[in-house]
Amino acid sequence: MALLSVAEALARVTHGLQPLETERVPLESASTRVLAEDLAARVTQPPFDASAMDGYAVRATDVAVLPATLRLIGVSVAGTGFDGEVGEGETVRIFTGAPVPQGADTIVIQEDAEQAHGVVTARRVELHAHIRPRGQDFKEGEILLTGGTRLGPCELMLAAAMNQAELPVCRKPKVAILATGDEVVPVGSELGKDQIVSSVPIGLATLIEKVGGQAMQLGIAKDDPKSLVTLVRAGSAADVLVTIGGASVGERDCHAPREAAPLWEIGESTCP
Repeated sequence: MALLSVAEALARVTHGLQPLETERVPLESASTRVLAEDLAARVTQPPFDASAMDGYAVRATDVAVLPATLRLIGVSVAGTGFDGEVGEGETVRIFTGAPVPQGADTIVIQEDAEQAHGVVTARRVELHAHIRPRGQDFKEGEILLTGGTRLGPCELMLAAAMNQAELPVCRKPKVAILATGDEVVPVGSELGKDQIVSSVPIGLATLIEKVGGQAMQLGIAKDDPKSLVTLVRAGSAADVLVTIGGASVGERDCHAPREAAPLWEIGESTCP
């Protein structure tokens, strides 16, 4: 009998699988989860025209000819903007991240200006520069994360910037792991001369949790139909059952009839 290709084996395993139901989880609990639907921004970022440099907010028309002398009328800092308007011949001291005052359209960086006694002299300037316009990153209502996206650090930071405190995600798939074989014993056991330690389940469980699943270790089934059926039924709440061992067709390899599915609904198991 020819071996299956990896692609064909994977197709058989995944045939008939359906998306799991959606649940909402806090942003802090969404790491490695899969987004269940498209996610739109709830805010505009930045929410205002913001200065990209420390300096002075001015009108381009007032600094078209240099040097230009301007009257300092206020300060704009991150979190507390200047409420007034920059008029002809005026300027506002501004810091990185602060809102650009109404009327201003250019930032003169502080290295290119001098301030003394309420007067600012601009020596050099790049017109209409050093301003991050409102909505440069994204706008409210814009879809930035699409359904099916696995949520890692970058995606979670973006979701936070979108002001999404809860995220719609697919429920974690429950994966039951069942080791089989009379020769297999739990980790930490005193081994008989013909026994081996059950080492694969912990690796599978770790891998399942790492990729966003919920692992359920069912234990070790003996090479006995009753033992196999009992433990399989113990995992009936799982979405997926992974068995370890029983890969041969020997006299002690128990199996369920091929037509019996799902496995935990079988009435009996047999040994060939």
